[in-house]
Amino acid sequence: NIVSVYCIEHFTQLNLNFCTAVTTVYFALLLMSPFMLSLYGYAFLSQRKQHVKLAMTYLLTPIAFSYVVLILNWNKGLIFRYDAVQGYIRGPFKNITYVITAVYAIFLLYNVYQNRHMLSNRLIEVFALYPVVSVAISMIQLTHPAWLMAGTAAIATILLLYITVQGQCRILQPKVSLVH
Repeated sequence: NIVSVYCIEHFTQLNLNFCTAVTTVYFALLLMSPFMLSLYGYAFLSQRKQHVKLAMTYLLTPIAFSYVVLILNWNKGLIFRYDAVQGYIRGPFKNITYVITAVYAIFLLYNVYQNRHMLSNRLIEVFALYPVVSVAISMIQLTHPAWLMAGTAAIATILLLYITVQGQCRILQPKVSLVH
């Protein structure tokens, strides 16, 4: 994110192909974030392992579509492009990260709802909080394009979820006695 922002701010001093490559890698990682979090949530939450193929189809379709758009972006400027005069220019699919985040948020909320009876209230809150926080930060980013919050949204929500879930898992683990 930082290197991508540097490229956007200093495009006149850098090679535009380099800037495009860096920003493409940034988008690839940014799009991967909600996918990985949803995959983690599915693996952690789901008790319906017989539906794994269907769930993987639901999880892989949005990321595959977004990566096809990202690959096509290099020649077509669908998400962004760099211009020697104007610098970074958003394309017609510029909001793909918001759409993908929303799709994965809905998937995760559905998964939480389906498995709510097997989860503690704290885990339900945390897994339900991720989509809310992520969508809220995305909406702020969408309404204020000059603010660079997409990377922050991804990292903050993942960190919050990971710390809480791992803490909850430790609480649920049986205690081992050192006394024989």
